[in-house]
Amino acid sequence: MNLHWWIELFSADNLIQLGILLTGCSSVLLLGVPQSWQGWQRWKRWAPVLGLISQPLWFLLAYRQEGMWGLSVLNVAYTASWMHGVWLNWGTPILAQRARKRIALKVENPSLL
Repeated sequence: MNLHWWIELFSADNLIQLGILLTGCSSVLLLGVPQSWQGWQRWKRWAPVLGLISQPLWFLLAYRQEGMWGLSVLNVAYTASWMHGVWLNWGTPILAQRARKRIALKVENPSLL
């Protein structure tokens, strides 16, 4: 192996693709975890986070490759989808927990009604 091979291996495009491979594929694999794998269900909520982390790499790849306007449009749609997944897995449970606390306070202190 010569030095040129190592330089090509760690080029910007290859590093971008490696980042997409690690984050994007991990997110899709986590989304596909079946319900029967009980130990993996808590990891499933991280799928949209990993997908969202991969989006800047996709935008960078689309920017570096001229004429890839379709990929840019698709990136916007995927980013919105991953953001929705983050909201469902992380935002909604926090709001539900706060609502349960408020209801519990009102039951304990009827004067707050």
